[in-house]
Amino acid sequence: PPGKPMVAVFLSGMKSRLLLNSTMHRLLKPLVAHGFEVHVYMSLVYSAVGTLSAIAHNPIHKHGREDPLMENLTLDAFRDYVADQVATAGACPMVVDVPARPANFTGVPINPGQLTTFPPNSTTIGHNIMERWLRLERLWNMSLDVERHLRTRYSLLMWAKDSSIMLSDVEGPREWLAAPGADRTVWASDRQPSLQGRLGVRDKMLAFGRQAAPAVMTLFSSFMHGGLPGSRTSCIEQYVEQAVLMAGLKLVMVPHSSLNELEGMFSGPDGNVSLCVLPNQGFPEPAAYPICSWG
Repeated sequence: PPGKPMVAVFLSGMKSRLLLNSTMHRLLKPLVAHGFEVHVYMSLVYSAVGTLSAIAHNPIHKHGREDPLMENLTLDAFRDYVADQVATAGACPMVVDVPARPANFTGVPINPGQLTTFPPNSTTIGHNIMERWLRLERLWNMSLDVERHLRTRYSLLMWAKDSSIMLSDVEGPREWLAAPGADRTVWASDRQPSLQGRLGVRDKMLAFGRQAAPAVMTLFSSFMHGGLPGSRTSCIEQYVEQAVLMAGLKLVMVPHSSLNELEGMFSGPDGNVSLCVLPNQGFPEPAAYPICSWG
C-alpha cells in the first residue's frame, strides 16, 4: 500500500539449521503488525560437507538436527515451503535462494590484526564467516534492484541468522526510525558478548537505517580489499562493531528484549525432536526452551 514504510529482512545460513517458525512469528508478523511492508531475502545452503557442525565452531552442533517439518523436503519443495510460510506471515518472499552447495571463493587476504582468532584465509570458521557475509552481500545487491524497480527505498533493514530463536516479538522499530539520525544508525542488543574482557556487537541480529546499509552489508568485499586497516579484532563480534564505528555510523544498544534472540537448534531422536537453546551464551536460561544438553 502507498505510504507504508518498507523493511528488508536478510537471512543467510544453512537449510539444516533454519528455525523458520521463530522468525515468522516473532520477527516478520510483528513487523507487519507495526505497519511495515516487509520484504524477505534468504540465502540458505541446501547441503554442506559433513554434519551440522561443518559450519560451526561450537561442537554441540554435532548433536543437532534439522526441523522435522523440512528435513525431508527436496530443494524445490523446501524453497516453496519457505516462500509460503513467509507469505503466511504477511511478508513478501522476494528472494529464496537455496544453492546446492557452499560458495567457492578463493584469494582471501591476510589482513593483519583482523579476525585473529579464526583467520578467514586459514580456518574453516573464518571461511564460514566470509561465506555468510558473501551471501548477505549478494542479497543486498538483489534488494538494490528491487529498490530501483519500485522506485523507492527501504526505511529499515535487518539481518538475522538461520539458527536464531526469538524469545519474544521484536520491539521498537517505529521508535528507532523516529530518532534523530536514524538513517545512519545501527541498532544492536545491549547484551554484548564478553570476549576475554573485550566487548563486541552481538551480530546474530542487527537492524540499521538505509544510509548505514552499504557499510553493514558489504563486509565481504570490504574484507577482500583490506578490511579495516589499523584495527585489531579477534572475532566477528568485534569486527562488526569496528566496521560500524569506522564507517562513521551511530551504534545504539537497545534492550535485549527488543531483539530478544538466542542461538538454538533441534535435537533428539525421531519421534522425540525438540527445540533447545545452546548453552554458554551468557544469558539466564529462558523459560520457554530447555538448554541443549546430552548425558
